[in-house]
Amino acid sequence: YGDEALAAFKRYAELRYSLFPYIYSCVNKGIKEGKPLVRPLVFDFPEDRATRDVEDEYMLGDALLVAPVMDDVSEERDVYLPKGTWYAFWTSQRLEGGKWVKVKAPVDLIPLFVMSGKSLVYSLNKGVTIGEESLRKLRVVAYGDVKEIELDFGQIRVKAEVSPGKTLERDGLT
Repeated sequence: YGDEALAAFKRYAELRYSLFPYIYSCVNKGIKEGKPLVRPLVFDFPEDRATRDVEDEYMLGDALLVAPVMDDVSEERDVYLPKGTWYAFWTSQRLEGGKWVKVKAPVDLIPLFVMSGKSLVYSLNKGVTIGEESLRKLRVVAYGDVKEIELDFGQIRVKAEVSPGKTLERDGLT
């Protein structure tokens, strides 16, 4: 598939590894609450009738909406954003939900959206390995009105205050 496909794969592999703390915390929370990590929009937004018909988008944890591109010829796609405020992951553009929006979707850029009032936690570890080291240096990005975050890594729990729109970096888990 060439250099373009390799660059796209590398970008998403790095994103996946950097999101390991978010994913790991969501899995632990899901085990306790009986919620799968990946779920259809209707699972999180049952009162929003439009989510019943959305078949090609999903929530990854409580914060991240994923709208994959299902073909290799489209440069944009329609995305349904459930009611509320959302932020485009790649641009931080604020969008109001409860409607369909047309977004750019080149083959190397999966449309991702973060729900307002949530935060994403990244590992600052630059490796492509998963382990305790990935949980030591963290960066938290808050979207919308977030005052505090709680992360559950099983044996280790992290609770920290954050400021809306600010980035929190933390070295070490306590």
